[in-house]
Amino acid sequence: MLAAFAGLLVVALALGQLSVPHGWTVWGALLVTGIFASAFAFLAQTWAQRRASATQTALAFSLEPVWTAFFGFTLAGDRLGAVGWLGCVVIMLGIVIAEPAAADVLLRVVRRPSPA
Repeated sequence: MLAAFAGLLVVALALGQLSVPHGWTVWGALLVTGIFASAFAFLAQTWAQRRASATQTALAFSLEPVWTAFFGFTLAGDRLGAVGWLGCVVIMLGIVIAEPAAADVLLRVVRRPSPA
């Protein structure tokens, strides 16, 4: 995070776009995203990775684009094209091949009867 800060600071200075944000809303958003969405999230991720196998960790990371598509659809109304859906299928097939136990969970979720 410090390296990203330093690199982006250099870019902002080079472009002359460095300014101090104004207003409590902006500072509140900066604090929340800096502390909870970044620092706390990385600490939680590190803690969980120490307790998971390498395969489980790789599977969790491979699901990031799938979750992004899900939340984009749910929260912003984004729609995937054919290439996006193909990417999701490829990711799911990779999970099925890499972790057979995960395949069982995926099958249970897909075959779950819809509530009446």
